Amino acid sequence: MTFYDRQGELDALDTAYSSSGHAFYVVYGRRRVGKTALLKEFCADRPHLY
Repeated sequence: MTFYDRQGELDALDTAYSSSGHAFYVVYGRRRVGKTALLKEFCADRPHLY
């Protein structure tokens, strides 16, 4: 699957992931807009539990 036009969202997730503090983040939006695909793309090259 090709991933389009989400660089801003990926950058925001990367900033949150790289921060030194601990926080809880929520990704929300209308159904079928690609929330899960966004998180899968973000987690592709990072250690994670999913």
